[in-house]
Amino acid sequence: MTSTFRPAVPPVASRRSTRRWPVAGGLLLALVLLPLSAAAQYQWLDDSGRMVYSDQAPPVTTPISRIIRMPQVQRQQTADEATDPGAQAPLATTPAQPAETLADREMAFRKRQLENQEAASKQAAEQARQQERKSVCNDTRQSLRALESGMRLAHVDASGQRVYLSDQERQQRLQAARRNLSTHCN
Repeated sequence: MTSTFRPAVPPVASRRSTRRWPVAGGLLLALVLLPLSAAAQYQWLDDSGRMVYSDQAPPVTTPISRIIRMPQVQRQQTADEATDPGAQAPLATTPAQPAETLADREMAFRKRQLENQEAASKQAAEQARQQERKSVCNDTRQSLRALESGMRLAHVDASGQRVYLSDQERQQRLQAARRNLSTHCN
Protein backbone atom coordinates (compact mmCIF):
# COMPACT_ATOMS: atom_id res chain seq x y z
CA MET A 1 0.00 0.00 0.00
CA THR A 2 1.39 3.30 -1.01
CA SER A 3 0.51 6.38 0.88
CA THR A 4 0.16 9.70 -0.82
CA PHE A 5 0.98 12.90 0.82
CA ARG A 6 -1.94 15.34 1.15
CA PRO A 7 -1.20 18.89 2.15
CA ALA A 8 -3.07 20.42 5.06
CA VAL A 9 -3.66 23.63 3.10
CA PRO A 10 -6.94 23.66 1.19
CA PRO A 11 -6.84 24.05 -2.56
CA VAL A 12 -6.45 27.55 -4.06
CA ALA A 13 -10.03 27.71 -5.30
CA SER A 14 -11.46 27.28 -1.82
CA ARG A 15 -9.14 30.00 -0.42
CA ARG A 16 -10.47 32.47 -3.03
CA SER A 17 -14.05 31.70 -2.15
CA THR A 18 -13.38 32.37 1.57
CA ARG A 19 -11.84 35.74 0.71
CA ARG A 20 -14.87 36.75 -1.32
CA TRP A 21 -17.38 36.27 1.50
CA PRO A 22 -16.39 39.35 3.53
CA VAL A 23 -16.36 41.52 0.40
CA ALA A 24 -19.72 40.19 -0.76
CA GLY A 25 -21.16 40.57 2.74
CA GLY A 26 -19.94 44.17 2.93
CA LEU A 27 -21.49 45.01 -0.43
CA LEU A 28 -24.75 43.36 0.58
CA LEU A 29 -24.80 45.31 3.85
CA ALA A 30 -24.11 48.57 2.00
CA LEU A 31 -26.94 47.88 -0.45
CA VAL A 32 -29.33 47.19 2.40
CA LEU A 33 -28.35 50.28 4.41
CA LEU A 34 -28.13 52.67 1.45
CA PRO A 35 -31.89 53.28 1.17
CA LEU A 36 -32.07 53.83 4.93
CA SER A 37 -29.45 56.56 4.83
CA ALA A 38 -31.17 58.20 1.86
CA ALA A 39 -34.48 58.25 3.74
CA ALA A 40 -32.94 59.85 6.85
CA GLN A 41 -32.87 63.50 5.87
CA TYR A 42 -32.77 64.90 9.41
CA GLN A 43 -30.14 64.34 12.06
CA TRP A 44 -30.19 65.94 15.54
CA LEU A 45 -29.27 65.40 19.16
CA ASP A 46 -32.25 64.70 21.40
CA ASP A 47 -32.65 65.90 25.00
CA SER A 48 -30.67 62.96 26.38
CA GLY A 49 -27.76 63.56 23.96
CA ARG A 50 -28.48 60.61 21.63
CA MET A 51 -28.11 61.00 17.87
CA VAL A 52 -31.48 60.75 16.09
CA TYR A 53 -31.89 60.02 12.38
CA SER A 54 -35.30 60.51 10.81
CA ASP A 55 -37.14 61.44 7.66
CA GLN A 56 -39.43 63.56 9.87
CA ALA A 57 -38.46 67.00 11.14
CA PRO A 58 -37.23 67.23 14.74
CA PRO A 59 -39.68 68.49 17.37
CA VAL A 60 -40.25 72.23 17.40
CA THR A 61 -38.73 72.41 20.87
CA THR A 62 -35.33 71.22 19.56
CA PRO A 63 -32.97 74.22 19.33
CA ILE A 64 -31.38 74.91 15.96
CA SER A 65 -27.89 74.49 17.42
CA ARG A 66 -28.61 70.78 18.08
CA ILE A 67 -29.84 70.04 14.55
CA ILE A 68 -26.92 68.56 12.63
CA ARG A 69 -28.43 67.87 9.22
CA MET A 70 -31.65 68.86 7.45
CA PRO A 71 -32.83 69.42 3.85
CA GLN A 72 -31.50 72.54 2.14
CA VAL A 73 -34.92 74.27 1.84
CA GLN A 74 -35.59 73.71 5.54
CA ARG A 75 -32.10 74.97 6.45
CA GLN A 76 -32.70 78.25 4.55
CA GLN A 77 -36.01 78.79 6.35
CA THR A 78 -34.43 78.19 9.75
CA ALA A 79 -31.60 80.59 8.95
CA ASP A 80 -34.17 83.24 8.02
CA GLU A 81 -35.99 82.63 11.30
CA ALA A 82 -32.74 82.88 13.26
CA THR A 83 -31.99 86.30 11.77
CA ASP A 84 -35.57 87.51 12.43
CA PRO A 85 -36.12 87.48 16.21
CA GLY A 86 -39.82 88.31 15.84
CA ALA A 87 -40.53 85.25 13.70
CA GLN A 88 -42.65 82.53 15.24
CA ALA A 89 -41.58 78.91 15.34
CA PRO A 90 -43.18 76.91 12.52
CA LEU A 91 -46.07 74.74 13.57
CA ALA A 92 -45.53 72.28 10.76
CA THR A 93 -42.66 71.77 8.37
CA THR A 94 -43.09 72.87 4.81
CA PRO A 95 -42.53 70.17 2.23
CA ALA A 96 -39.34 70.43 0.25
CA GLN A 97 -39.82 71.81 -3.24
CA PRO A 98 -39.76 69.15 -5.93
CA ALA A 99 -36.48 68.76 -7.74
CA GLU A 100 -36.15 70.75 -10.92
CA THR A 101 -36.78 68.53 -13.91
CA LEU A 102 -34.61 68.35 -16.98
CA ALA A 103 -37.29 70.15 -19.01
CA ASP A 104 -37.35 73.00 -16.45
CA ARG A 105 -33.58 73.33 -16.57
CA GLU A 106 -33.62 73.29 -20.38
CA MET A 107 -36.33 75.96 -20.47
CA ALA A 108 -34.40 78.14 -18.00
CA PHE A 109 -31.23 77.69 -20.09
CA ARG A 110 -33.01 78.70 -23.29
CA LYS A 111 -34.55 81.70 -21.53
CA ARG A 112 -31.10 82.84 -20.34
CA GLN A 113 -29.71 82.27 -23.83
CA LEU A 114 -32.49 84.37 -25.40
CA GLU A 115 -31.98 87.14 -22.83
CA ASN A 116 -28.24 87.16 -23.58
CA GLN A 117 -28.90 87.37 -27.33
CA GLU A 118 -31.36 90.24 -26.83
CA ALA A 119 -28.88 92.08 -24.62
CA ALA A 120 -26.12 91.57 -27.19
CA SER A 121 -28.33 92.86 -30.03
CA LYS A 122 -29.37 95.89 -27.97
CA GLN A 123 -25.73 96.61 -27.20
CA ALA A 124 -24.78 96.27 -30.89
CA ALA A 125 -27.64 98.59 -31.92
CA GLU A 126 -26.58 101.15 -29.29
CA GLN A 127 -22.97 101.00 -30.51
CA ALA A 128 -24.14 101.50 -34.11
CA ARG A 129 -26.23 104.54 -33.05
CA GLN A 130 -23.29 106.01 -31.18
CA GLN A 131 -20.99 105.44 -34.16
CA GLU A 132 -23.50 107.08 -36.53
CA ARG A 133 -23.92 110.03 -34.17
CA LYS A 134 -20.15 110.41 -33.88
CA SER A 135 -19.82 110.37 -37.68
CA VAL A 136 -22.56 113.00 -38.11
CA CYS A 137 -20.97 115.20 -35.45
CA ASN A 138 -17.57 114.95 -37.14
CA ASP A 139 -19.10 115.88 -40.51
CA THR A 140 -20.93 118.84 -38.93
CA ARG A 141 -17.74 120.07 -37.24
CA GLN A 142 -15.85 119.80 -40.53
CA SER A 143 -18.60 121.70 -42.33
CA LEU A 144 -18.59 124.37 -39.60
CA ARG A 145 -14.80 124.79 -39.92
CA ALA A 146 -15.14 125.19 -43.70
CA LEU A 147 -17.95 127.75 -43.30
CA GLU A 148 -16.00 129.73 -40.69
CA SER A 149 -12.78 129.70 -42.74
CA GLY A 150 -14.02 132.38 -45.13
CA MET A 151 -13.09 130.42 -48.28
CA ARG A 152 -15.47 130.53 -51.19
CA LEU A 153 -17.69 127.47 -51.05
CA ALA A 154 -19.56 126.02 -53.99
CA HIS A 155 -21.89 123.16 -54.68
CA VAL A 156 -23.14 121.56 -57.91
CA ASP A 157 -26.79 122.17 -58.76
CA ALA A 158 -29.21 119.84 -60.56
CA SER A 159 -28.08 120.96 -64.02
CA GLY A 160 -24.44 120.19 -63.20
CA GLN A 161 -23.35 123.82 -62.85
CA ARG A 162 -21.10 124.98 -60.02
CA VAL A 163 -22.92 127.47 -57.81
CA TYR A 164 -21.05 129.55 -55.19
CA LEU A 165 -22.64 130.26 -51.80
CA SER A 166 -23.76 133.80 -51.19
CA ASP A 167 -23.05 135.49 -47.86
CA GLN A 168 -26.68 135.00 -46.80
CA GLU A 169 -26.58 131.24 -47.61
CA ARG A 170 -23.25 130.97 -45.77
CA GLN A 171 -24.79 132.58 -42.64
CA GLN A 172 -27.85 130.30 -42.81
CA ARG A 173 -25.69 127.17 -43.11
CA LEU A 174 -23.38 128.42 -40.35
CA GLN A 175 -26.31 128.94 -37.96
CA ALA A 176 -27.77 125.51 -38.84
CA ALA A 177 -24.40 123.79 -38.25
CA ARG A 178 -23.96 125.50 -34.87
CA ARG A 179 -27.51 124.56 -33.89
CA ASN A 180 -26.91 120.93 -34.85
CA LEU A 181 -23.66 120.82 -32.92
CA SER A 182 -25.23 122.27 -29.78
CA THR A 183 -28.27 119.97 -29.82
CA HIS A 184 -26.79 116.68 -31.06
CA CYS A 185 -23.11 116.79 -30.17
CA ASN A 186 -21.44 117.46 -26.83
